[in-house]
Amino acid sequence: MPSTASFNLFPVPNDGRFTATISYPTLAKFNIKVYNELGVEIFTLPNIEVNGTVSRQIDLRPAPAGIYTVIFESGDKRAMKKVLITR
Repeated sequence: MPSTASFNLFPVPNDGRFTATISYPTLAKFNIKVYNELGVEIFTLPNIEVNGTVSRQIDLRPAPAGIYTVIFESGDKRAMKKVLITR
C-alpha cells in the first residue's frame, strides 16, 4: 500500500465486534477479509469506497477466541493486521 494509506482496528482485544478504519487520500475501492488461525476466510466486506476515512463495524460473533488476520486489499496491494478475540 502507498505510505499515505493507513489501517486501524479497535478495540483490541475484543469480543468479536470491532471497527476497521481505512484512510486513503484519493478515491479507491478496498476489500476487507478476515481469516481464522487455520487461514480460512470467515468474513469479507467487498468494494468499500474510500476517499478520506471510512469506518466499518465487523461482527464475527460467535467466532471462538483466538487471533484473526484482517487483510485490507485494493487491486494487487495488501495490508495485514491482527486482531485478538477474547471471551
